[in-house]
Formats: sequence, structure tokens, C-alpha cells
Amino acid sequence: RWGKSILATYIILVKALETKGNYFFISPTFQQSRQIIWDILKDKTRGTLAKKVNESRLEIELINGSKIFLKGGDRAATLRGVSLSGVVMDEFATIRNNKEVWQEVVRPALSDKQGWALFISSPKGRDYFYNLYNEAKTTDNWRSWQRTTLDGENVPESEIVSARNEMDERSFNQEYLADFVS
Repeated sequence: RWGKSILATYIILVKALETKGNYFFISPTFQQSRQIIWDILKDKTRGTLAKKVNESRLEIELINGSKIFLKGGDRAATLRGVSLSGVVMDEFATIRNNKEVWQEVVRPALSDKQGWALFISSPKGRDYFYNLYNEAKTTDNWRSWQRTTLDGENVPESEIVSARNEMDERSFNQEYLADFVS
């Protein structure tokens, strides 16, 4: 509840307006992409920034010719074949076969445009996302950040205290403190 998906929506929109190209917003499933950012993206582009909106395919063409596609990581074959200028991998830790999706499909699609990637997720243990998070700390051109629910100021502190009292420590630490717990 920090607001990472909303921030990522603004990032992909600004980047797509700055540089013409193809951009993917990938969630674990196509339906999650629809639920997470479709309405926000349409609202922010309606009237002035969107040239075309395709409701069934969840695609927006911007006035500069850039295209933003919402995708599901569960169908890696649908991610192939497009040269990408940028990608957001949302809830990356829960994308099935996320390592393969990244290394075998998405990463190569960024190469010819030397595109960028943003991985956002709630932690889900010490997995591939955890490894990327730690590698980013020491890899040139990579960065990593960690924010708690309280940092986002979207959830009242009283609700966070209530959740802490109702949840087991491991679940609370993962979901509210963004801890990589095993």
C-alpha cells in the first residue's frame, strides 16, 4: 500500500512521452494489469495525451506515437516480438517463472533500444526478486529502494497498528514493512 504501482504508472507515462517507443506494464496476469493501472492510465491520458485507446487489448497510443501495452507475465509468449523502450514489472515476485520471463523474453526485447526496466513488488521471501534487489545495490546502472506501507502515507497509522495486532509477525513484516522474510 505504499503506492508503488501508481508511481510506476507515472514513470512509464513520463518516459513514454519523452521517448517514442513501445512500453510494457507487466503484472502477474493480464487481469491484474487491468485492475491495477488501466483506469489510472486512461484517466491521466484522456483527452490530451492519448491518440488511441484500445479497451479490449489494454493499449494506449500517445500523441507522440509511443504505445503503452498492459500485459500479463503468465503468458510469456504474448510478450515476445516487440522491441521495448521500457518496461514495468509489477508484483514481480509473484510473476510465475519470473526469472525466465525476465532473462529469456523481456531483457532481450530491451536490448536494441537500450531500454529501461523497473521491478516493483511486495517481497515474497528470499527469491529471485530478492536476489535482483541485492544485486542492484552493487551493479552499475541499477538501483534498489525499499519502502514500508507507513512510508507511503496512504494507510493511517492506526490501521497499521491494528494490522500488526491481528497478523502473525512474519506476514506483517512482509506485507507492511517490505521485509524479505523466509
